[in-house]
Amino acid sequence: MFRQQTRLFAAVIGLLLFLTVNQFGQGTTGQIAGTVTDPNGAVVSGATVKATNVATNYNRETTTDGDGIYGFQLLPPGRYRVEISSSGFAANIVEAEVNITQTTSVNVQLVVSGASSVVDVQAPTIQTETSQQGRIITGETLRQLPLATRNFQQLLTLSAGAQTGVPNSTDLGRGDAVISVNGQRTTSNSVRINGIDANSVG
Repeated sequence: MFRQQTRLFAAVIGLLLFLTVNQFGQGTTGQIAGTVTDPNGAVVSGATVKATNVATNYNRETTTDGDGIYGFQLLPPGRYRVEISSSGFAANIVEAEVNITQTTSVNVQLVVSGASSVVDVQAPTIQTETSQQGRIITGETLRQLPLATRNFQQLLTLSAGAQTGVPNSTDLGRGDAVISVNGQRTTSNSVRINGIDANSVG
């Protein structure tokens, strides 16, 4: 009886750890997914797809399934070089940007062997694959937008669905911004700076 309780306890702890790590990864990572086809539009199964982070050289590799679909989950945000190769076709290289909580669609049409191409894919402006929302604020954004207090929280209100109350005009450009996203509670927000938890424990 004691042994069964110990096993059950260990299984519950393992499940909680898995869910915690999975939730953390979803909040700070993005995805690349797409379909590989031939010049006639038919899907290409078994094609090798490799995604490499341009800045860190971190890479992942997979193959397309029977429907020509591939995907890379839990990718750290950044610029990626996606290389697609298959027997009888020329190698294809695609540059794509990965943002947190977003799926960047990279659909590739291979050409017959003897030619190659490089395509630059921008991050999608409309997120259709998931209901999650996230926003990356870069140093360039901070430098270009006029912020009286250099408070990055003011930039978060520029995101779709984000809103904050301003009790009076003297609060403009001052102090912290209490932000609500899509009607959710302000305590539902998760803020990370360079991947580090920046939420108030209070």
